[in-house]
Amino acid sequence: MSVVVYRGVPEPEANRYVRGVTVGGGLPPRANRRTEVAVSIGGAAGDTATVPLRVFLAGQLRGAASTPVEGTAILPTGPFPQGRLEGYAEIDPDELRADDRFYLTLPVAPPPTVALAGDPGPFVREALAVLEEGGRVRRSLPVEADVVIAEWGAGLAALRPGQRAVVLPGADPALRTALNRRLREVGTTITVEPGPGREVAVDSDRTGVGLEGARVTRARTLAVPPDAGVAGSWVTLEDGTPWLVELTGPAGPILLLASRLDPAETDVPLLAQMVPLVEWLLVGQGPVAEFRRLEAGAPLLLPVAATDVEAPDGTRLPVDGTHEFRFTGEPGVYTVLAGDEVLDRVAVNAPLRESLLAPIDEASLQAQLASGTVTEATTGPEWQRRVYSRRQGREVWPFLLGATLILLLAESWAASSGGVDRRSNSNRADVRHAALP
Repeated sequence: MSVVVYRGVPEPEANRYVRGVTVGGGLPPRANRRTEVAVSIGGAAGDTATVPLRVFLAGQLRGAASTPVEGTAILPTGPFPQGRLEGYAEIDPDELRADDRFYLTLPVAPPPTVALAGDPGPFVREALAVLEEGGRVRRSLPVEADVVIAEWGAGLAALRPGQRAVVLPGADPALRTALNRRLREVGTTITVEPGPGREVAVDSDRTGVGLEGARVTRARTLAVPPDAGVAGSWVTLEDGTPWLVELTGPAGPILLLASRLDPAETDVPLLAQMVPLVEWLLVGQGPVAEFRRLEAGAPLLLPVAATDVEAPDGTRLPVDGTHEFRFTGEPGVYTVLAGDEVLDRVAVNAPLRESLLAPIDEASLQAQLASGTVTEATTGPEWQRRVYSRRQGREVWPFLLGATLILLLAESWAASSGGVDRRSNSNRADVRHAALP
């Protein structure tokens, strides 16, 4: 197989695009509280231009700024009422318009209520005080709380439906066996065992807080059998052991940490990520999970109750039996409906890979092909010669042209000779009529 590549197209102009938008550092804004929007701008390598940008939220212009290409602008905004917040960030349009606007939709939730069961330690209490002062959380009694921070799992069996729990080890190691008993009472077979007692670093962090590289000097071993009911491992250490896991409890999700949030066991309380981590533990399993983004062209997975999907242009399309909506080629916000009830709102944006306009080089193109050779053409005539390098049979256009000329000559001769005969016959008839008396 031979592939011909046409290189005669002029280099495209530098393309700039909205690379991403983050609200509140990745956590949803709280009702009636100010937050911030971080807008990242991308562009071609070496582009040093300064790009103006604007942020529209809840139908209004909420901020404007300028940032260099590959930079990020942070704009304070809000407050917003409880409900769903929708909008977009945009830059001035260029030749490639689809990536000049980035859509988002996310909930604005009230601050969660938090209660303590036991003593989580001074650093957790201080982080809670900071969050409470900023209106991010509210303290309450355990029976009324959305989230319970439980030392050694205290009160797990008393959680009411819908409550979430954050389980932290305590200062007394003798209570570890009590934690294992409490975990069995809520239907999970995971066990917490003494750790190896060596220093290790955080390898991966799926919370988005940024714990990679944090040091852990003491961590219990979270033994996870196949039937433990573990919904996911959020933070993993360099030795492959989980440090923060999510369990499926009878009332709601349970987050279990392998270390106390204390400098005696980890340096996390001394890092800037401490307060964001505590906030994620409280709300990360709630509204933040609803901040869904989708690339244009990717299928949108629908709930069973969905009957229609409304596209950004207002077109309403029915849902088929696969419960996958595949007509997501246009960026914007898509509304998932069950009759007239809104089930979900999903932001769809142009894929970032479509914004990178650098042409592929010959070596990379050759690597993409299983076999064959790659040749280049830089002009139109060269392209034609390389593409039409082989033909089957002889060309017939000379014969068709000759036959056409012969037919035209024959038609002209026939027309001219037939006209002389008709004129001769007409003149003889006129003479005969004139000779009659």
